[in-house]
Amino acid sequence: MKDYIIRPSISSDAEEILEMVKYLAVQHNALSMIVYTADDLRNVGIGKDGGAVGAIVAEKEGKVIGIALYFYRFSTWKGPTVHIEDLIVCPEERGCGIGDALMMAVVEMARSKGCDRVELDVEADNKRAMEFYKKKGFEVEEWYAAKLYLNGKE
Repeated sequence: MKDYIIRPSISSDAEEILEMVKYLAVQHNALSMIVYTADDLRNVGIGKDGGAVGAIVAEKEGKVIGIALYFYRFSTWKGPTVHIEDLIVCPEERGCGIGDALMMAVVEMARSKGCDRVELDVEADNKRAMEFYKKKGFEVEEWYAAKLYLNGKE
């Protein structure tokens, strides 16, 4: 029996969402790269339908224990698309189906918004994540990301 709920984020989740992102950044030795605040998350749309960024959260006993952070984009060939920026589950809560539930909530939300595709990026050496995504029906393709940093890389 699951002891957590999956729900769309609300604006008061912004602090906990940012903490989850910071946890991930620490794992990648990139904490200094986070340049935004919880207020910035709220300003771009966390907790609002139709914002530039959205989140689905997993909550247990009033605490956010997992997030799927996403945004909408437009694909030249496929039309409206949901891009999952990050899927994060607290380490102590992994293996309980939370990642699956978050992923499926994003997929269902994308369907309800008329999107034909959900996409994400995965690091080439993250075999565990690739297998997880493949089990969910994702096709893992080889692409290269090109980035232009407007305010410096750090």
